[in-house]
Formats: sequence, C-alpha cells, structure tokens
Amino acid sequence: MSETLQRVVHRLRAIDRSLWVLLGVVIISSVGSGMPWYTMGILFTPLTAEFGWGRGAYSVAQSLYILATNLSALPIGNLVDRWGSRRMMGITGVASFIIWGLLSRLGHISPEKALLALYALYILLGIASSGLGNVSCSALVARWFRKRRGLAMGVALIGGSLPGVILVPLSAPFIDAYGWRAFTMLLGVLALVCSVPIVLWVIREAPPEPEPSTAGGVAQSAPSYSAREALRTPTFWVMSLAFALGMLASVAIQMHAIPFLMDRGLSRATASSIWGFLALWGIIGKVTLGWAADRFSARVVYSLSLLSQALSVLVALSSPRPEAAWAFALLFGLGMGGQLCTRATIVAEYYGVRAYGTIWGLVTFFTLPGMVGGGPLAGFLYDVTGNYRMPYSLFVGAFVLGAAALFFLRKPQTERRLA
Repeated sequence: MSETLQRVVHRLRAIDRSLWVLLGVVIISSVGSGMPWYTMGILFTPLTAEFGWGRGAYSVAQSLYILATNLSALPIGNLVDRWGSRRMMGITGVASFIIWGLLSRLGHISPEKALLALYALYILLGIASSGLGNVSCSALVARWFRKRRGLAMGVALIGGSLPGVILVPLSAPFIDAYGWRAFTMLLGVLALVCSVPIVLWVIREAPPEPEPSTAGGVAQSAPSYSAREALRTPTFWVMSLAFALGMLASVAIQMHAIPFLMDRGLSRATASSIWGFLALWGIIGKVTLGWAADRFSARVVYSLSLLSQALSVLVALSSPRPEAAWAFALLFGLGMGGQLCTRATIVAEYYGVRAYGTIWGLVTFFTLPGMVGGGPLAGFLYDVTGNYRMPYSLFVGAFVLGAAALFFLRKPQTERRLA
C-alpha cells in the first residue's frame, strides 16, 4: 500500500472514530444532563401533591441541583483535564444509578424530612450530572473537533434534549399507571445501561492526531489559554455576565414550564406534549444554530438565541390560547438550543482547548448566581402574586441585557500561547 493511500485510510479511520465518539456523547449526555433536568419538571406536580410542598420549596430543590452541578463543574473540569472525560463518565454513571434508586425510595417520613432528603439527593444528582454531562461531554467534543466545532457541539447537545422529546410525553401515562417511584427507578437503570457500556467500548479520549490549521500554508495549532490567563482578560467577565443573564431567565422558565402551561388552562397531558415540542425545537436549534455559529459568528447566534426566547415569553404572556403556548414552545426551544450549543463553542473559540475543562468550569461557576436564582425567584413571586406575569417580565429584560452584552463581545487581546 502506498504511503499516500495509507494516510487516506488512517484519516478515514480517525473520522470514523470521531463520529462514534460523538454518537456516544449524544447518548451519555441524554442520561447525564438531559434526563435529570427534564425529570425535575416531570416530578414537580407529583411530589408537591403527595408531600404538600409549595412551588417555592420544590423550586429550591431544583436550584440546589443546579447549584451542585455548577459548583462541581470547576473541580470536575480540573479532573477532566488531568484524568480525561472517559474515567469521569464511568464513575458518575454508576453514581447516577445509585442516586436515582435512592430517590425512588423517598417517602414514609414527614413532609419536612422528605423535603430535606430530596434536597440532599438533588445535590448529589447535580454533582453526578456535572461529571456525566456537560463538563465531560463538551471537553471531549472540543478536543475531537477543531473544525466544525459549533456543529459538533450542537449535535452532541442533542442528547440533552432527547429526554424532553421521548421521556416527557411518555412520563404522564407511565406515572399514572405505575407511580413516580417506579419511574425514578427506571431512570436509574437507564443511567447505568446508557453510560457504562459506552464508556468502556466507544468513548476514547483524543483523536489519533490533532487537526492542524494550515492558514498561510503553515500548520498551526489553535491559540489556547491557561485558566489563569483567561481570568486576566476582560472578555472572560463580559462573557460570564452574558451567560449568567441568559441562564437566569432560560433555566427558570424551563423549571416552571409545565406548571405555567397548566395555569394557562391546559391539561397535564397537553402541557407535557407542548414541553416535548419545545424540546424537539431545542434539538433543531442546537444543530441548525450550531452550524450557523461555524459559518457566521457564535456570539451573534447566541445573542439572537436569547432574543428568540424573550419573544417567546412575550407571546405566551399575551394570550391564554393554546396557539400562543405552541408558538412559545417553538420560539423558546429554538433559542434555547442555540444558546446552549454556542456557549461551549465561544469558550473553545476564544480560549482554546489546553485547559478547556478548567476554563469551562470557571465560566460555569461565575454564571452560577443567575442559574440558581431564577427558579426560586419565579416560584416565590408566584406564591405571592398567584401568577407568573411579574417574574416572566423580569426574565424578558434579562434576555435582552444578556444578548446586548455578548453581541459587543470581542476576542481577548492579551498575549496568547499555542495549544
């Protein structure tokens, strides 16, 4: 076999492996980040009805999950840089199985003790989700895909929406038939069988060789920062502010989506179907807007994604008609998908992959106040006012401010090292 043909075969094998890794990431992210997130909305009504908790109290549990996910992102990102995504995915896949099993046993104690147990389990689930979901998965994709990174990130994040499309519509009849405890036990089994075998047989840490840039006819590596260098740039802080504002509004609205839709006069089944429709458009947004981020500008796509979500909320508040709810789901899902896939792309584009896990953990840490504050704010304002109009109007303003902040973002101007 000639040397040229050998190089071609080697390249084809590398491409084949990268696609298998990407498929594995899709499946793992579905049980690592998507399944816990959508399940918290599914369990909102059954748990509050059985234990008599207020919506604000349950929203605190959701926020504790988000808090744990984001606080653990920095140490887990550092471990991913040191040990690799594969080992972290395996450990947290087994941990997720155990946590879901414990959650299925919740009950037969006072509502106050049950609430504390729920808080503890959601914290543990958040830590496991950080290792099995966004941190490990985005670091793996960033290292495997130097070109078409936005599209690859969008495809990888499809996994985060798959439970919304598949699990949410099926959850209502399943819970009605077998109860929420059987449902959570099923989730634990899914977490185990959809992570550990893939980690063992599909996931690999890095491509056989890097993908060099050949600009000007000379092979070059992408510019890359250490975590300390990134923290010294004003860009990092503007980026974190924009991400925090966007996540403040987006996360809170997703937390309260099903109760909000039911308050608009829709049945649980219809609200769940609309939530699944929203998740479907989230998938479409991740792929199409991830592609657009590669072709145009990730920061502009991110800004437009936030504005799409702001418009969706205005549509939902303008009318109680079902048509407005479906339009809300379309616009919000599309913007949510674009927001999620472009965040990881912007971080890799601006700061490289040398310390990607740690930098992503830092960005996540500094967006934490926005991510954990919105849900309880919406829940407690609902308890006070009896509707979602006030908190949702505040979230529209957060979307607009976040879009404006990132639209004017520029790449760091400090001295850069090469990956």
